[in-house]
Amino acid sequence: QDLGHGLRREAFLAGGVEVSVRDEDLGWMTCQCPLEFPTRSPLLLARAGYALFLEKYSWKKSVRALTIRAIQLASEITPAQICFLRDYEVSCRRQRLDDAVDEIRCRFGESSIRAASLMGDTHMANDRCETVPMPAVMYQ
Repeated sequence: QDLGHGLRREAFLAGGVEVSVRDEDLGWMTCQCPLEFPTRSPLLLARAGYALFLEKYSWKKSVRALTIRAIQLASEITPAQICFLRDYEVSCRRQRLDDAVDEIRCRFGESSIRAASLMGDTHMANDRCETVPMPAVMYQ
């Protein structure tokens, strides 16, 4: 959701996604893939990133962190070629839906609309950061 919100706020479309994976030994790998068409939809970006992750990660080690980035950014006013084999109306409706959800969240708060999968206990920090106390006196 944050990635889509940032793209909407800055008026960009993503032409691809990049997935970075850090494993339990702090090693990392990065892979990229282009999208079928430029988008800022959180759903389409997440689907592409997840498919790329499943395709490229070998599961030899446990995952410590997973990051998704939008790449090949273009202004939303840049003309784009429309594919005849794809239903353009569906993508327009999806874009209007994403814009409406983003507007509701801006007006009424981040938790006003949530995905059902996030309603349970997800074991995620609420403030998006963890405070790690440092042992030395100078860091306190």
